[in-house]
Amino acid sequence: MQQSQQAHTPWYEAFGRLDIVAQLNLLLPPLLPIFLVIEVVLLVLLQSKKQVFGIVKVPAMIHIFNRLLGLVISLDIGTWCIKVLSPYAFFQLPHTWWAFVLALLVWEFSHFIFHYTSHKVRLLWCFHAPHHAPEHMSLILIYSNTLMQGIYAQLVRVSIGTLLGLDIHLLLFCMAIDFSWGGLIHVEERLWKSGKTGWRLLDTLFLMPVHHRIHHSSDAEFIDTNYCNTLPIWDRVFGTYRDVPDGTRINYGLVRNVNSSSFLDAHFGDLYLLARDMWQADNWQDRILYPFMPPGWSPRNNVTYLAKT
Repeated sequence: MQQSQQAHTPWYEAFGRLDIVAQLNLLLPPLLPIFLVIEVVLLVLLQSKKQVFGIVKVPAMIHIFNRLLGLVISLDIGTWCIKVLSPYAFFQLPHTWWAFVLALLVWEFSHFIFHYTSHKVRLLWCFHAPHHAPEHMSLILIYSNTLMQGIYAQLVRVSIGTLLGLDIHLLLFCMAIDFSWGGLIHVEERLWKSGKTGWRLLDTLFLMPVHHRIHHSSDAEFIDTNYCNTLPIWDRVFGTYRDVPDGTRINYGLVRNVNSSSFLDAHFGDLYLLARDMWQADNWQDRILYPFMPPGWSPRNNVTYLAKT
């Protein structure tokens, strides 16, 4: 009888009984694919289907490849981190409104660490570079993350979050916000030209699309800036925050010469260059150093990546 009553419970009543975290995780994840479809439709109206295909082709292929790879390599690294590290948490945040705000700050800190190291350690950069390879901004870029980058991101972010007091409830809350806002900041430039709301408080408090466009820039003056994903507080703390005057033209893509329309070059090009440098190194010490040094490092201080022409 009880099961029969539950089966006839209106969806809005069942939804209302869920806590805010469960509601967010039901509502937010489906929004990004919907917005992506809308973005593609609008782009088709603005330009030819061939041009739109060129924008989405490589990110879509990266996503499909890594989804298929995930069927073979399945690592629930997040659950493992929570299970192993929870007993060693320095403290535990309660489920109060201020704790949710603090949880976002902690999560943003963990994202900064993950993102910063992904740009500063060459092997990690090889996993992250495919996300930067496309020469256009688009919501589909949020899906162009490689499997290894996803594993590393979960390892760093969930580990730091767990040790700094985030239980599974707070982690899921932060992940829902992170995924949704992290998709929004990749919106195509022509569909949100300014990349800002125009309200100074919001544009200062939150990381806006215009700030993330700088992060994806291949221009020397903008490289290694704006690592945060939602709140730019840690970029400001560590001196990596950068704004840009209105109307500044931004060039997207990698610093090295890359065929951005090639899935193989976009996905494996940096791994190939790393393997080549290690193979051509004069000694084993240099071979061991290459994966752990920053991109562009060499024993002779030569730059591996060629500037765009």
